[in-house]
Amino acid sequence: MIRPAPRVLLVASALAVCLVGCRDADDGEQTPPQPEEAPVAEPEPAPAAEGSAPRVELLSEGAEPRRELRYDIEAETSERAEMTFDMDMVLGIGDLPPERVSLPPLVMEIAVDIEEMGDDQGRYRFEFTSAEYEPDPSVDPSLLRTLEREIDQVVGTRGHTVFDARGFNLDSEIEMPAGASPQVEQMMESLEDEMEQLAVPFPAEPVGEGASWQVTQHLDHQGLSIEQTSTLTLESLEDDQGVVSMTHAQDAPRQTVEVDDMPGATSELLELSGSGEGEHAFDLGR
Repeated sequence: MIRPAPRVLLVASALAVCLVGCRDADDGEQTPPQPEEAPVAEPEPAPAAEGSAPRVELLSEGAEPRRELRYDIEAETSERAEMTFDMDMVLGIGDLPPERVSLPPLVMEIAVDIEEMGDDQGRYRFEFTSAEYEPDPSVDPSLLRTLEREIDQVVGTRGHTVFDARGFNLDSEIEMPAGASPQVEQMMESLEDEMEQLAVPFPAEPVGEGASWQVTQHLDHQGLSIEQTSTLTLESLEDDQGVVSMTHAQDAPRQTVEVDDMPGATSELLELSGSGEGEHAFDLGR
């Protein structure tokens, strides 16, 4: 099972936030009046993305024996992957008390076909074959129905990814589903960058059990400038199979962001932080 990094959670959370807003509007609820705020200094514009290529730093080489970790996958093979999004959000608007929003676990299944595999890089095609929310009685039924209608549009979406032997995504492209809603389009555009999470990124140096390395990456997500730092630890390694534990942290400075489809309109991000953790079992031949 693949546990997604926080960027995936940010994507899915953004979809849920959009849908919560749509639900409120459809229900005819009025937005509570916002208290007047004291004037604040104009925030700096969001810095331009410096590229999303990750930086990898080896923190500990681990125990002997050590080896270089590289994927060597046979071409013309097929795999199935399952991604589980398990989220919990707390939303705060202005000076209003934060509100906890319960979201059901989202399970997405992907079929992966390895088309090419050379010494340094490979290419695979993928298709989302199923997407559904697990039953959760604690979730607002009206929110769940809205989420289910939107996520159904994801099934059948296809694309491809080019990756290197160390597990880094070199290029991804998703063919947008016909008739997809703006919320789903936004989610799928972000998932285009997320396909790199199907493979654990390895350091260049030989490593053994207990090794740890840090992956730092600049993200330009929906106009937001975000820094993500991930620390990975090789918990076990036997032959070509191993287990890596991961912790993630995201931070974004105060910034102004242009609003899509509203020329001249901007929104202000005051603060953003995120964290996550997970475990990834890998096989260098898969």
